Amino acid sequence: MPIIRQAVPGDAPAVVALINGLAAETDQMVLSPIDPARTETVAKHLARLAEGPEFMLLAMAEETIVGFLLASAESHPDRRGVVEIDIGVAEKFRGGGFGRRLLNAAEGHAVARGVHRLQLRVLSENSRAIALYQAAGFEVEGLMRKVVRRGDALKDQYLMAKLLN
Repeated sequence: MPIIRQAVPGDAPAVVALINGLAAETDQMVLSPIDPARTETVAKHLARLAEGPEFMLLAMAEETIVGFLLASAESHPDRRGVVEIDIGVAEKFRGGGFGRRLLNAAEGHAVARGVHRLQLRVLSENSRAIALYQAAGFEVEGLMRKVVRRGDALKDQYLMAKLLN
């Protein structure tokens, strides 16, 4: 059964490895690899996430980190309470409920931190992810045309959001 927990600084090496693996295995996500030499910087960032509206949740299979959800707050004071999320689950664990559990846990963390809106961006052709987000209560609010480059092709993304209160 998937276990979801908050990331801590000691998770930085495994988080870097997971993100790099996700960046290499799929073109359905907009995710940049992280230089392993920056692992200490990632650890410091994870330590800062303990306060304020931002957080990172990890999906665990046994003792292995197999997914993540990063919630990043808007910096403008007029947008406080708005959090942009990025989510990823390792390919061999997709369909096992990890993404759904990450989204459910994120909602609880967000409400506890005074967040009223979760939003995300997803490639318009990623029907599996779109279905997951819709099942979790996210709605498509807009289409951003030709916003992601994949080789020579320009791809569209949907902006999806869920209001929490």
